[in-house]
Amino acid sequence: MSILEIRDGSFEVLSVAGDTYLGGDDLDDQIVQWLLRDFRKRHGIDLSGDRNVILRLRELAEAAKIEVGRNRIARIRDDVFCRDQNGRVFPLDATLTEAEFNKMASAIIQKTFKVCDEALQSAHLNPSEIDVVILVGGPTRLPVIRQSVQHYFGIEPLSSVDPDKVVSIGAALQAYALTSRNSVGYRLLDVTPITLRIGTVGGFTEKIIERNTPIPIEQSKTFTTSRDFQEKVKLRVYQGESNRVDECELLGEFEFSGFRVAPRGEVKIEVTFEIDSDGIVNVSALEKATGLKASTTIQLSSGLSEADIEASRKNNMDLPVAMGESR
Repeated sequence: MSILEIRDGSFEVLSVAGDTYLGGDDLDDQIVQWLLRDFRKRHGIDLSGDRNVILRLRELAEAAKIEVGRNRIARIRDDVFCRDQNGRVFPLDATLTEAEFNKMASAIIQKTFKVCDEALQSAHLNPSEIDVVILVGGPTRLPVIRQSVQHYFGIEPLSSVDPDKVVSIGAALQAYALTSRNSVGYRLLDVTPITLRIGTVGGFTEKIIERNTPIPIEQSKTFTTSRDFQEKVKLRVYQGESNRVDECELLGEFEFSGFRVAPRGEVKIEVTFEIDSDGIVNVSALEKATGLKASTTIQLSSGLSEADIEASRKNNMDLPVAMGESR
């Protein structure tokens, strides 16, 4: 969830919160488990350990989720769903009603509002102070989700925005604003979506820039060497909300050497994180006594590698034309 304040062409991000392990697939999983229980009850066969069956059920579950959202009921049918060792065919035939689906989806939907609570607390707001709610992603078309959101905020979500295109259109407009020499009439004031950290001894991390900090921003913290007569240190940069290395994502690392050699704790190294308005992170290390300095530049992780992005670009060569027309 992102909370923005829009005024006179300025889009200011007040806070961001999220659960990267929560989404439409969780609703599909609920339907899959419901189908497995129904099939076991009808035929006395447990297929929960069959990977091929689970993959097939996921396809059927996603289609049923969409269908129940449109028509309030979904017929899930596969005449040749599976065979036993004797070659006997067992069909899959189940009817999912809106009431049944809403019941199984309830706990998952409630997790969404924990994220909303967190974002609102970070922005020092309450639900009644939100003027417009824009929903993003296919599952938000489901009536139960729209109704739950309306109940939480006390206002009906905006229905004139396509939830499948809103993010890509916004990203295209922002890319144009960043690359165009012409004035676009608006500006985006963003925040850091995830806390940036530096790795420390013992598998722990130290927070440098906290999430929801407005950018551009520069923050520094001083560390000392951990061993006697240490000649170099390896600085590892992480993003995440945990103080443990294994629960954060490594963004990059660089080695700092050439500083004076001394007993541990005597050499002070100031680590500075600087994030510019484009979201580029510059990390530098400075030994205060000698003035020796080293630095590196790090991109915040989007989950995609350069190879992934290039492959996507080649597979969608007509995309820039479409974005150009949308402008």
